[in-house]
Amino acid sequence: AVSAGVAGVQDASAAGSSASSSAGTRSSLPPPALLSFYRYFYGAGPNLQLSNLERTLHEERSDAAQLQAQLQATQQAVERAFEATRAEQDTSKKLRLQLMQSQEQLNQLRAQLSHPPAANATGAVPTPTATTTTAADAPKAKLEQSVDADTLDSSQREDTDAVAAAKAGEISTDAHSTAKMYHLHPLYSSGTSTGGRLGEAIRRAVSSKWDSNNVVEIVAVCLPHIVEGVILKKREELLPVLLSVIRQHPDSQARDTLTKLLFNLILRPTADQRRMIMDGCVALAQLAGPERTEIELLPQCWEQITDRYEERRILVAQSCGALAPFVRPALVSSLVLSILQQLLDDKSAAVRETVAIHLSSLVSLIRDEDKFEKVLEMLVRLLDDTDSRVVASTQTTLLLIVADWASSIGAFTSKMLSTFLATVLKIIHTANGDQSLSRSQVRRLLLTMDAFSLLLPRARLNVLLSFLEPDESAPQLVQVPSPSVPLSMITPEAALLESDDGGAEAGATDLTSNRIYRYSNRPAVQNILRQHQLEELVTEWMLAEDVHTRLTARFEEFLSTQMPITSETSHVDLRWFATEFFRALCGALIQADLRDCDIVVRGMAAFVRTVCETMGPVFTRIVVKPIFVAELEKESYMASATEVQLRRDRLLPIYLAGVLSSLDDSSHLLQYLKESIVNSSLEEYAWKLSQLHTIKEAFQLLCEQNPSSGSKIAVKDEILNLLRDLVVHPATEVRASILQLFDRMIELSQVNVVEQVILPSLITLSNDVDSTVRFAAVRPLCTVALNTGDVGILEKLSAQFDLLIETSHGSHVLILEIIENFQRITPEVHPDFRDQHILPKLVRLSQQNNRCTNDLHRGETAHRLLEAYRAFNGCMISAQLIQQFVVPGLHYLLNDADLIDPGQKARISRMVRDMEKAVAVTTPVKKEAGFLEKAGGIFKSQTSSSS
Repeated sequence: AVSAGVAGVQDASAAGSSASSSAGTRSSLPPPALLSFYRYFYGAGPNLQLSNLERTLHEERSDAAQLQAQLQATQQAVERAFEATRAEQDTSKKLRLQLMQSQEQLNQLRAQLSHPPAANATGAVPTPTATTTTAADAPKAKLEQSVDADTLDSSQREDTDAVAAAKAGEISTDAHSTAKMYHLHPLYSSGTSTGGRLGEAIRRAVSSKWDSNNVVEIVAVCLPHIVEGVILKKREELLPVLLSVIRQHPDSQARDTLTKLLFNLILRPTADQRRMIMDGCVALAQLAGPERTEIELLPQCWEQITDRYEERRILVAQSCGALAPFVRPALVSSLVLSILQQLLDDKSAAVRETVAIHLSSLVSLIRDEDKFEKVLEMLVRLLDDTDSRVVASTQTTLLLIVADWASSIGAFTSKMLSTFLATVLKIIHTANGDQSLSRSQVRRLLLTMDAFSLLLPRARLNVLLSFLEPDESAPQLVQVPSPSVPLSMITPEAALLESDDGGAEAGATDLTSNRIYRYSNRPAVQNILRQHQLEELVTEWMLAEDVHTRLTARFEEFLSTQMPITSETSHVDLRWFATEFFRALCGALIQADLRDCDIVVRGMAAFVRTVCETMGPVFTRIVVKPIFVAELEKESYMASATEVQLRRDRLLPIYLAGVLSSLDDSSHLLQYLKESIVNSSLEEYAWKLSQLHTIKEAFQLLCEQNPSSGSKIAVKDEILNLLRDLVVHPATEVRASILQLFDRMIELSQVNVVEQVILPSLITLSNDVDSTVRFAAVRPLCTVALNTGDVGILEKLSAQFDLLIETSHGSHVLILEIIENFQRITPEVHPDFRDQHILPKLVRLSQQNNRCTNDLHRGETAHRLLEAYRAFNGCMISAQLIQQFVVPGLHYLLNDADLIDPGQKARISRMVRDMEKAVAVTTPVKKEAGFLEKAGGIFKSQTSSSS
């Protein structure tokens, strides 16, 4: 029927087109072009501004075309000028060649004059005359023609005069006069402007006063001119020569010129070339001493800060780190630190990354404690950088070295950790009901918590060291021989620190060990350390095993006997965690609304768990747990029930997934979970049923965690065992509530766990004597069907739904819940379950609804059935199923159409007739497959228009 209808529409369209063409033929005027309508539309009315904009765009494009033409003309003029320049260069080359030939002829003539001809047989020497033609006349004539006085310099003209005088007999041709003539001629003179400089250098080279300084000075004079003639790819070959001359040259001004040449030798030096330059500078600084390093090398760094090429700015940052050990400490904390601070504002991420790495080597040399806050500010900026490689390099090197410095001056918790905590609290306080966290704020919050987490092992070490007896000496730290890398825990921005296979390595999360830093062998960050030669700077240390055990025992004994910890406690770092950190964090979490920011809640739970695991289970049980319990159970007479509920909603997930999950004994977690579920279900002790949603969020956080260090069973399995124990709870409200928790656990569990653990509990509860429990079991049963394709499980679910329908005993709310959940899962459920189980049950429910005597209930059920059939829109259904289930179901639904909307009856009737016709004329199943999609689309549009 639909095919016939489509064909009819096509025939009607064709007929309409034919009629239109005939009318157009008969018309005397052609129809207006579509472009004319567009022009009118854009040139009038409210679109006048758009028309003006298009006109302006057209004018701009015309101007751009004219500029392009001018540019092409300019390029052609430049090319013509270039060709003319090349022609002039060729002419110049020819002239230089002629000049060289003339010089060669001049040298030949000098040779003839220096060796006079032998006497003839009579013993007389022939004397040249003006009228006699001799063998020497031809060279003289040729010389007079080829040598032009305007093109030769003064020395060449003197030689010419000397030769002429010799030939005229004005001077003697003995050996002494010949030597004098040669002394007047500069060697290797080419007639260029550098002849004087080269001549002076050559005279110094052949002078009798020879020493090594002559060589250095000659090379220093020639090097700047040699560099200009060396191609960029080969200039690195001059580095050893430059460094040697800079080291040995006695003149400071010449050394400054050559040092500047060293830093500008290569336009854009590669990493290997920069390393070569730095190796030379370090060797030069070692030999020259601090004074020359400060006067000659550091000023070059300052001048290159604003260079246009990032490779040179990287070289500046590397120079600051490499030369810092050879500079006075006062200058390190002033000039060198200022150079790196200015480079922090560089637009290149590679430059900022280099600053982070080489600032690490600088920090270890600073002696001025007043500079700590400045360095800490630079650290915070680098940790908040927009580039992940900068953040990774900062976490790898600078963060841990600044932590060592802070610990040595007693500023670890009071300044460093307090700064990070203040950043976290400031960002959390901005999240409230009216304003959520922006993406940049979320990123900064996660990065700050990540940096704080990396410092926690150092915090534990400081706490343990505070329990040394006054007469005990400071214990020796044992260094791990292999280079190590810090492990980033929370932020996706630190993916660079992940191993090659993308997974965390086993054993890397044991924060209760005695190591200062958490490390693993991660090639990406090892390459960073190796590339910048910082393997020895960032190392892994640990306390000796016996010392760690002894100090831990004292720490735990103090916690057990000296609680509560007050401001009078002498252990500074321990006091900060117990009295400031957790209380401030709880207060901020209570005030912040993080319900719409799952990633922050997940990160905060992981952060709190990391703190608790690092400080140990005794600290968590005695210090942290009472702080959270006091906030959760606080019932002030001034606070309303809503405020108490809000406090629990915001703290409960962090307490369960962050504090209790970190304990070795899971009994604390399971006991509090059980109490929370029971109290929420029964609404006792100021708990509300709506807080089950918060418990479900905590379930998800707990199931995403790995087992704690002392636990042999996953938290997910323990939660399922707890829920299975509550299946037989005597309170109906509790049995109904745990079905909501089962619904969340289905999505977090594997298929075999669902089949073996969850499904039996759901079937038990769906057969409960109380209708409220059976009602609550419908949704999780449908969720199981939605998350599995196992035939056996689907058969069990179908049988259970049949039993629910049979035993509903006319329960209107139960029938509505079943239909609504069928509608929910129909688009995504397994096709076999949809075709073989849902469709027949919908027909059965439609038929059963026709016999309902309560018109109100009948109308509500018919409306839900209508929505359930609409959910099949887009599904591939065979013609046999349409004829067997869909059409009969719509017939039953048609009987109740007046109770939904009187206007729906005619539309549903037409749909039924069209579908019956389509099924009757369609035989191949493949053609029938998409029928319900078309019919459903029509049906959907009709119902939408009516509503």
